[in-house]
Amino acid sequence: EDDDQEDGTADENFAGDYGYMLSKHGNVAVLQVYGELVPKESWYNRYFGMISYEEIRNAAITAASSGLVAGLLLDFDTGGGAVTGIGELSDFLREFDNNVMPVYSYTGANMLSAGYWLGCMGRKVYSSSMALSGSIGVITAHFSYARSLKEAGVDVTMFRQGEFKALGSPYETLDDKAKADIEARMRKFYDMFLGHVSPQRGIPIPTLLETAAEGRVFMGAAAVKVGLVDKVISFDKAVAFVANAVKDTQLGSSQLSPTTMAGMTDMKRTLNAAGLAAVDSGVAAEVALADPKLSDEVLDTPADT
Repeated sequence: EDDDQEDGTADENFAGDYGYMLSKHGNVAVLQVYGELVPKESWYNRYFGMISYEEIRNAAITAASSGLVAGLLLDFDTGGGAVTGIGELSDFLREFDNNVMPVYSYTGANMLSAGYWLGCMGRKVYSSSMALSGSIGVITAHFSYARSLKEAGVDVTMFRQGEFKALGSPYETLDDKAKADIEARMRKFYDMFLGHVSPQRGIPIPTLLETAAEGRVFMGAAAVKVGLVDKVISFDKAVAFVANAVKDTQLGSSQLSPTTMAGMTDMKRTLNAAGLAAVDSGVAAEVALADPKLSDEVLDTPADT
């Protein structure tokens, strides 16, 4: 079966809007995580080499809802992307792995930065011999147009109510206070990244800092040596490993359903009485919220900030 749906059509085994991201290999669904990672779903993501956290979530639900597979293999080729939304997706993948079906990870190209944040959540993480993994770190760029505007004869005056409001505006020179504010936020994100990878891979944070983090990138066997990857194997062998690991899992059609979007508003879900009872009985809240029998859609219009 062709696991690269270049014509943009869905794999015949997986119906719906997210089937094009999936391919079926025996009892395993392979979910392509290709391109720059962004928070929100949009019709143009596919055409600009992007994939959203929402699309990954919904493709996983599509695979589970098919009733055709017992395991999910995330196939990565991404240099990373946005911080916003990655925490929510990783929470979902954890619940999905615990309550729906096992999740594994593979890269034959790149599993870097935010891609590795997601990839390290696999029960096992596989890599080809020349694939790159890691880049555990945080990066941002600040652009200042202040000098360009001044040379064009444009004076910009910033008015603030609140000492830290809009520090780092591109219309003024970046001062020490703004630098410190940006760096403090980046440090928090980095600490969260380390705190996420450490328990997933069983590597103490001091060891992670010394050997595998700080933005380092590792190829194949080197990634295995520092603990970021479990085994260097081919894609076909990775699929075979996952298929064997989940062979005794009974297939069943899940009641999960993808979220919907309506214009610029989010269609969110809230637990109904049955859902609250299910959560009380031990069902994960994330799973209950995705089940139309246990939750109801509510229209949430975000406020401006």
